[in-house]
Amino acid sequence: MKTMIKAAWVAAMLVGVSAMAAPVLLVDGGILKGAKGVDIGGTLYDVEFVDTTCVAAFSGCNEASDFLFQSQAQATAAANALLDQVLVDGAAGNFDSLPEKTLGCSFTTYCWIVSAYWQGFVGNMDAYNSSASSGSDGVYGPFFDADAGSRVDLTYARWTLASRELPEPGSLLLTGLALAALGARRRAR
Repeated sequence: MKTMIKAAWVAAMLVGVSAMAAPVLLVDGGILKGAKGVDIGGTLYDVEFVDTTCVAAFSGCNEASDFLFQSQAQATAAANALLDQVLVDGAAGNFDSLPEKTLGCSFTTYCWIVSAYWQGFVGNMDAYNSSASSGSDGVYGPFFDADAGSRVDLTYARWTLASRELPEPGSLLLTGLALAALGARRRAR
């Protein structure tokens, strides 16, 4: 029985680790195009970088239903998640120290990625990703550009809720171990 309890504890720790796993970066030809499984306040999102206008990126860019985020606080959390979890240096590439390796970013010293939101009008919270030589990363805004719909010099982060079609393997393992422990307990009686 003690072995089963230890096994369940280890499985619970594994589930905790898998729940905190880093997002899967979407890289094509060395260019970062987005990520799957970005954690924003305990909810997982997918993000796609689009190098276009707000009007093209968000179905008109002129009403609340065009945007996932409906407040400055949500867009700020999204921009921070980009800097902390997506625009990072790692095995997939050096996307923090080489900003030009992100879709839509052509400068070698910095990149602005916009998390747009609706609050009666379009607002932008920008993740500023800079190379080590040009300063530090940060979140800036809110910006309310009258011409936000037609600007072509911005890279937008288009966010969607992450889909969860199947339970995580760690959750299945924990459930199986719990059932095995219950069965062992019943047999011991």
